[in-house]
Amino acid sequence: MVLKVKYITLVFLVLCILGPPQLKVEDRNTNTRELASQLAFESSFNLDFSNILRMVVWGISGLIVLVYFSKNKKYYYDILTSNPTKWYSIYGLFAIISSIYSPNTLYTLFFSFQILILILLVGLIQKWMDWTKPLLLIFYAFIIQLFLIIIFYFIDPNLVGREEWNYGYRLVGGIFGDYGAAAVISGIYFITVCLHGKEYLSDARLKIYWICYFITWIFLLLTFTRSSMIAAILVLFINIFIYKKFIHKALFIYISFGVVIVSGVLGYFDNLILYFSRGQSIDVIMTLSARAGVFEFLFNRWLESPIVGYGYAAGSRWLLAEFVRDGIPLGSAHNAILKVLADLGIIGFIILSMSYIITIKSLFKNRIFNNESKKLKLLYAQIVSLFIYVSISSVFGVGIAAGSSIYIVIIMTMVMVIKIKRLRI
Repeated sequence: MVLKVKYITLVFLVLCILGPPQLKVEDRNTNTRELASQLAFESSFNLDFSNILRMVVWGISGLIVLVYFSKNKKYYYDILTSNPTKWYSIYGLFAIISSIYSPNTLYTLFFSFQILILILLVGLIQKWMDWTKPLLLIFYAFIIQLFLIIIFYFIDPNLVGREEWNYGYRLVGGIFGDYGAAAVISGIYFITVCLHGKEYLSDARLKIYWICYFITWIFLLLTFTRSSMIAAILVLFINIFIYKKFIHKALFIYISFGVVIVSGVLGYFDNLILYFSRGQSIDVIMTLSARAGVFEFLFNRWLESPIVGYGYAAGSRWLLAEFVRDGIPLGSAHNAILKVLADLGIIGFIILSMSYIITIKSLFKNRIFNNESKKLKLLYAQIVSLFIYVSISSVFGVGIAAGSSIYIVIIMTMVMVIKIKRLRI
């Protein structure tokens, strides 16, 4: 019975990380005001099957946490007050408090409680199982997601994407949302294991992992998601420089420069620029695909309530509803700093910044990985790679400002690393 409860909890953790399935079965016109007003915050919840499932998942997860919290308060208190978790826990608490002045109390409460529920749920899994289990769950969940995307792509490409009039087919929408995330995070797993954990693989399996890594790049390119591509490139560079054999670093640098030079000579730069511009005009690109207008709008509205913002989650959605009605269908802040300023003001920004800074400090300060087993070196490479992805997603998206499950798993893993270090001193 106890074992069943553990595995049920594991399933709910995966569902909390990925969200409920959202398979797109028909084309959507993202240029219509109707969709724009749906994307922007209009009501508490649009209670379709997907959102009902989401509420059930988080509701049951909250009950699981509540039951075990009442039985082991000291353990959970230590989790919430340990570095680097402490400041993100405070961020979650302040988000809950913001429901007092939020334009939609229920909306704010629903999303703010998710931060604390996920922190405690990850801690529960770490207590019951191997402390690295949540990190592996992140990878396995996104690999399965990518596998499903590939299957649906070959069944019917329109199930997981659509033809864009100005630049061709693109993977977009559909199962669990962001396809760029599935490709990048799956790629992180394969590249880190290939470079830092190949001792655990047979030659045949190592070749399969390399093939899988290149497949992730194929589907990443099909997403046309520029922020995910930037993250994937940075992850590749960092992992090669973490890798000890210098010859591989040198070869990679020479090959990279060679590709750039050859591309220039053969005139491929124009094609590359066309690809990364996604068929957009220079004027649109200069506005960061209309994001600059969102940034300016949110910044100006933040100045009207600079200390505490307008309420977690609901605040930025409520503000953007006004922006969307002016004709631009962007229902997201597309930047963690502006989202936290709009939602929780300068107080929320300071709290979130402290969490991020302390996490960086923990990554550099607690590098027991370099003097320990190969397994810990692999773990270090994976944590750093995920942190790079989360950081990039916070520049081009809402990232850690929106209760990032990946960020929570990173900081919870670092909590365990710090504890292990203290025990060994």
